[in-house]
Amino acid sequence: MSREALIAHLLHAFERYYLSLQEEERSVAGSRLSIAHMIRETWRGQLSTLGRTIQVRQGERTLSGVAEDVDDGGALLLRDHSGELVSVSWGDVGYTLPDEQ
Repeated sequence: MSREALIAHLLHAFERYYLSLQEEERSVAGSRLSIAHMIRETWRGQLSTLGRTIQVRQGERTLSGVAEDVDDGGALLLRDHSGELVSVSWGDVGYTLPDEQ
């Protein structure tokens, strides 16, 4: 697939979600949560990291634990080895594939 076709496809999908959010926001105050929730759940369903033990490199710092969820703002929720739930908004995520173990 060409880069141009991929970008066009992504922009078209983004525009559909964006227009849906605008329309709901105009029609009934507070109803945009249903579309926002749908977008979040669609994105969440595509995440291969959830339920896996991962490492997140943030410059010189490395966090590790189990990727549990994403919050409403899109940050990854990581349960570290001490049991603390850490919100991760940036970093390079890595994990080992099941057949590599």
